[in-house]
Amino acid sequence: MRARLISVPAVCLLAALAAACSRPAGTVTPASESTLTATSTAEASAPPLSQGTTPVSKPAAPAVKPPPSPAEDASAEDGRHFGYLRKVTAKGSQLAVTVDYAQFLTGKEAADAAAAHGDESPPPNDFYILNDNPKLRTFTLASGAAIAVVISDHKWNGADEPRTYTPKQFAAMWADPAYESLRQAPWWLTVEDGAVTRIDEQYIP
Repeated sequence: MRARLISVPAVCLLAALAAACSRPAGTVTPASESTLTATSTAEASAPPLSQGTTPVSKPAAPAVKPPPSPAEDASAEDGRHFGYLRKVTAKGSQLAVTVDYAQFLTGKEAADAAAAHGDESPPPNDFYILNDNPKLRTFTLASGAAIAVVISDHKWNGADEPRTYTPKQFAAMWADPAYESLRQAPWWLTVEDGAVTRIDEQYIP
């Protein structure tokens, strides 16, 4: 048989192909692996927050101040109020009165309130005093305040017409045991700018 000759270029080509086939698998780095490696390296080299990086936060909302309570704003009590006097005391150079507010009801309101409390309804003399709130309030007594007292209610000599007294005179009467009935009487108080300017005793038949 005649032998076939193989040219030198063909031999070189076959050798190159054999070398490529013999290379171990996995020597080529995928593009995704390279990306992950670069990201990990960047994260590792980034400085932590404690090394000078300041987090950004939203500014706090401004505080909303609540409306003043009656204790903070004395003018909130301005007006005419009904109730019982519980104390008359000295407050520096002035006098102070402690009041227990109540409600002086007449007509249908009086009848309904009396019935709701198990009392005679309609009530005698068509009025009913409702006092369900034990809260006490203290006011300064203005130096020029007038206190009108119904004389006959306290067994004093005089007519049914009320007599007007100064704060000093009224404080002396309040401290006198002979006028204990003053503590049982209901009163109307006029408050202006947080101070009591007038007190009128409510006549009770």
